[in-house]
Amino acid sequence: MDPGRKPQIIAALCLLYIYVVKIGGPRFMKGRQPYERIKPIIALYNASQVILNAYFMMGFLNKTYLYGHYSFLCQPIDFEARDENTMSLLNHTWWYFLVRISDFLDTVFFVLRKKQSHVSFLHVAHHVIVVFNGWYGLAFGSDGHAVFAVIFNSFVHVIMYSYYFLPCWAPPFRNISGGSDI
Repeated sequence: MDPGRKPQIIAALCLLYIYVVKIGGPRFMKGRQPYERIKPIIALYNASQVILNAYFMMGFLNKTYLYGHYSFLCQPIDFEARDENTMSLLNHTWWYFLVRISDFLDTVFFVLRKKQSHVSFLHVAHHVIVVFNGWYGLAFGSDGHAVFAVIFNSFVHVIMYSYYFLPCWAPPFRNISGGSDI
């Protein structure tokens, strides 16, 4: 079996993430003040996530449904395809996968700011599942209708990180972020 298809490294990375955000990080923060000075780093992170997710959303749309002749009704995975569009899609998926791993920082920022209530089971499970799905797409095929979920996920991330970013720099938007988490 191709070493790229072995999930051990991704599983170890996800287990380390779970340990850090659920056990190690909260232990480290016990008795410490929240790290509020990281707000500019978080704002930069949020802005970069908006830009990257918009880029990936448009890139996947262009390579599939808009110009890649994908069908909205039935788009099977072609495990044998090696044409230029498929290889470009696979390359795009690789970079998207790395950005999804960087999403782990979102939760680390919650821990460092002592917002442990934001580190819910659903939040952590979502990040782990998305990373495993990214690995699966790279290992076994990144085309077919799975791409639609990636496009939708990127769209949601554009909205979500815009929501997080705007209150940092635009005073009129500060009131919208006082309630619940998206």
